[in-house]
Amino acid sequence: MKAVLVTRPAHEAAAWVEVLSQRGFAAQALPLIDICLPDDDTALRRYQTQADGYDALMFVSPQAVRYFAAPSWTLGQVRCWAPGPGTARALERQGVCAGRIDQPPADASQFDSESLWAVVASQVVPGHRLLVVRGQ
Repeated sequence: MKAVLVTRPAHEAAAWVEVLSQRGFAAQALPLIDICLPDDDTALRRYQTQADGYDALMFVSPQAVRYFAAPSWTLGQVRCWAPGPGTARALERQGVCAGRIDQPPADASQFDSESLWAVVASQVVPGHRLLVVRGQ
């Protein structure tokens, strides 16, 4: 039996371990990073409340959506950019309608910022305001 260490964050690792175990792997969770809010979330709260002042919000991952989403989101007509289907699904779970989410096509050879750029490049004009939501 092949052994697999799942290094995803703890909140994701259990599902991976379960699927791998069902497929015959000796899977074990070993989270190597912890994703959480910063101790001082003043800047985060400011960006959350001003999100509708941007032309687009680019979320780099489902975790970025999870931690940026605010209960009082008022995004108006802001476009949301997702580099892949997991991030797009996370946005939809937070109430963003699919028609406002830009993402690479389902048959893209890869899901990353380059594939996303091919879809959104025409939206960017001088003065365009983009907020990139990511961890650090």
